[in-house]
Amino acid sequence: SDYATYFGKDTKSLQDFRSIFFPFHVHGNHYVGAIVHPSTGTVYTFDSFGVNMGTHDEVFNLLDPFLGHVLVYENAKHIEWKHVRLNVPMQDDGISCGLFRTINGMILAVVDDPTSSEVNDILFRKHEILRIREKLCGFVLANTHVTLQPDELRKHFQKAREELPKIKEAKKLAVAEGRNQ
Repeated sequence: SDYATYFGKDTKSLQDFRSIFFPFHVHGNHYVGAIVHPSTGTVYTFDSFGVNMGTHDEVFNLLDPFLGHVLVYENAKHIEWKHVRLNVPMQDDGISCGLFRTINGMILAVVDDPTSSEVNDILFRKHEILRIREKLCGFVLANTHVTLQPDELRKHFQKAREELPKIKEAKKLAVAEGRNQ
């Protein structure tokens, strides 16, 4: 298999992985995640907007056939995947989902039982995510050097704004061509 190429390990099948973190960007504006435990046949989904969100089923419905295809490719035994919705800390704004998904997803991927109360105690809450955002912004600002003069920078942003419709149209055409193949 190609696992060694991508993961640098001597793995031969999906079953060799203890857990796999799948990050998702859904609806063009929201980040959610899934953790797959191949040995138990379990797909855990999580969304920082809550356990009752439809994204849980959307993500599971994407992963189920994908994982099935991998097993067919490997000539492995079929697994009837179990879906478990994880109750994770919730965001209360419209911009934190990416950080919630990434940070908590990494934690959920390395623990043995993502449903345990001990795990829930170590997941990041909104006040911690806000602090991370502040530090991340500070890091970016401290390590970014603008070499253009204000007028040059203004022209650069104006040109980028003018090119945006062309880029969006090119993306639409690429998506349409992909669907027609």
